[in-house]
Amino acid sequence: MGGLAGHMSHVHEDLKLKLVDIFEIMNGVVSGEIKSTEKVDGQNIMFKVDPDGTAKFSRNKGDISRGGRTYQKMINDFNERGSPVVAMIYGDGGEAIQKGIDNLPDSVITEVFLDPEMPEFYINSEIIHEKKPNIIVYDANYIVLHNAMTFADSSKTLEEMNQKFDLLVDNLNGTMVQLNNGTTWKIVGPQSLPSPREYVEDKSGFDEEIENIKSSLLKSFMDEGLTDQNTIGDFAQTVLQDKVLPQMGVQDPEAAELLCNFLLNGGNGKEIRQSLSEKVSIETLRLITMSKNKSQQRKLVGSAIGPINTGLHRFATLILNNMKSVIAKNPDLAAGVMRNAVMQHAQIRQALQTTIVDPKKLEDNLLKLDRQIALLGDLDRLNSSIEGIVFKTRFGTYKFTGPFAAANQI
Repeated sequence: MGGLAGHMSHVHEDLKLKLVDIFEIMNGVVSGEIKSTEKVDGQNIMFKVDPDGTAKFSRNKGDISRGGRTYQKMINDFNERGSPVVAMIYGDGGEAIQKGIDNLPDSVITEVFLDPEMPEFYINSEIIHEKKPNIIVYDANYIVLHNAMTFADSSKTLEEMNQKFDLLVDNLNGTMVQLNNGTTWKIVGPQSLPSPREYVEDKSGFDEEIENIKSSLLKSFMDEGLTDQNTIGDFAQTVLQDKVLPQMGVQDPEAAELLCNFLLNGGNGKEIRQSLSEKVSIETLRLITMSKNKSQQRKLVGSAIGPINTGLHRFATLILNNMKSVIAKNPDLAAGVMRNAVMQHAQIRQALQTTIVDPKKLEDNLLKLDRQIALLGDLDRLNSSIEGIVFKTRFGTYKFTGPFAAANQI
């Protein structure tokens, strides 16, 4: 989702998960014991409702601190900045939400938004605009309500907050509204999906592929001297200390351990640079510990857990490949558009070779393209019409994005 809603983790990003936990998640998602909802590719927006029934919208912390903006103010602000398309998206989406709020009983507005014990109560939502180009073609206008959040101290529990969200969904789910420009919008809550197995014809072949992915993940752990009781963090630490950092010239084991802990857990970079100045080159120390290099530091950790990421991406691509979007008006069309987009990889390669002069930059981009194509598997079988799924487990809330993530990168 991003923005105020924060980053929702992929499974491989949770370093606390043990491999056995990952297998539990995989089994639960496939069987349907872990319920999934459709993750949509739209524009995120938060909204609350003032006592006079006016919806106020926020896209960042500045909006929150100022009490939010009306949809009309968003239109004016974005038009003044020379962004008419953005003004249209948030203006139309905001108007649809306001009209939905106008249809609510006063008692529901009071219960959900005006509880003095839960101030600054916002609804996290997504605007799906038929005129906004996406890899997933929805061909319809939707407001999708995701969940509730509060940006102030509250005396109430998460369960009570969820109850307020459920009450709002009960009253808004399926509401159709017509905007002043004549377009029709539908407001819905989280869209539940059947288990991935229900979309598969060859269930035995599907199950065999799942087991092959699990075996590959287990082998990756065992190759590093680990078991299924070790965490992703343990795996990352082992690979960083034994392979990644030595390849960068960090030969001292104690220095490698200290730098590894910094990459995984953070710390005082200046103190580390001072303490290791005689053991590690200053260039390497700066790369690993300076805040301006955070993106490269994330890449180092990402490279260490690459086999886990690849295995889980194979799993996500497999389970999502035949799933049908609930939001898209024509799921088969949406799947076809995604498939046709990634089929253009030869033209993309040629464009890169034509436009990028720097040999190193060209090589990096071509390698990235090849990685994403490899993650998609058999392109002729690509049949996904959804961005991904969101699901809650006893370990936390995660997402799988499968083919969409690779297609989006391409």
